[in-house]
Amino acid sequence: MNFDNTAIPLSAIRPNGDNAMVGTGFIVQIGGETYLTTVAHLATGATDQFDDWPNWSSEINIQDGEKNILAQVPLFDGDRGEGRVPLFKYGRTTSEPRQLLDLILVPLSADYLHAASSKVFLLPPPIPAAAQVGDKAVIVGCRNWPRITTESYSLAGSSSDQVVIHIDPPSRVGESGGPLLTPAGGLLGINYGDGNAYAPGMGLVLNAACIDWLHTAKNGYIEGINYGNHQPSCVTP
Repeated sequence: MNFDNTAIPLSAIRPNGDNAMVGTGFIVQIGGETYLTTVAHLATGATDQFDDWPNWSSEINIQDGEKNILAQVPLFDGDRGEGRVPLFKYGRTTSEPRQLLDLILVPLSADYLHAASSKVFLLPPPIPAAAQVGDKAVIVGCRNWPRITTESYSLAGSSSDQVVIHIDPPSRVGESGGPLLTPAGGLLGINYGDGNAYAPGMGLVLNAACIDWLHTAKNGYIEGINYGNHQPSCVTP
């Protein structure tokens, strides 16, 4: 199965204007709303994400395999300063003051959607057969940015609340923000990093249900995410 049309090469200019950060994203539609879905660290270049908005990139570039910029999607309303208002949906955590989940949903208009020319995943997804440790899956990403690549992984378990999927081996640079798919193309989640104390030597993927949940944010964000040691739980207290 060809998965090339399920992911998009993305870039963001570093806040200091030096070089660019690159990664992957994909498009979801939930309840009639369409989002560019990617990791927050694409816009910050940081390991941990905080709401220090002046230090975030102003926009994300949707690009093609030849590095051409097809569209520039704004992330904020307002100039670079303390008054910036995010245009994306995000999650606040309980682990550290102002820390955020490494996931953002950026609303897309029809023009941006046309420029991306990518498959749109409909959420919530159909209820899949129960995944088992050892089942095969693929990450569609940009290991050799901006070329789209498809790499095979094995499911290696999950967090106790099943919000974080563990994969083996760990994902590679450029695949952050890419979708984790079943061999049939069903969306399992979004790749966001590699191992921690809970899953040493494993890749980490946020379950697709977390994307669906973040969509429900009323004021642009949801609070109360248990994100201790990069082990998020998408359940408000």
